[in-house]
Amino acid sequence: MAGRADDAEALLARAEATLGAVGLFAEEIDARSGAFLGNYPLLFAQVEYVRAVLELAKARPLDKARLMVGMLGQRVGRALGRGQGDE
Repeated sequence: MAGRADDAEALLARAEATLGAVGLFAEEIDARSGAFLGNYPLLFAQVEYVRAVLELAKARPLDKARLMVGMLGQRVGRALGRGQGDE
């Protein structure tokens, strides 16, 4: 929304790297070991992740077109461990 789509993409990639084996975000992650701490799944974290992917798609013309035809769901599906294939 601030016109910094590349920064947002990098931040989203960092967040995706923290997803657990079943594609869920943990409440907390140990900075040294990367171990999940606390409770999960966190509904609000999952919803905000999807919202961020959708907002980023709106900022990029090709992703916006993909969103309109439903292809962007593949990215979310892959990140959540359910999708297969490439965008």
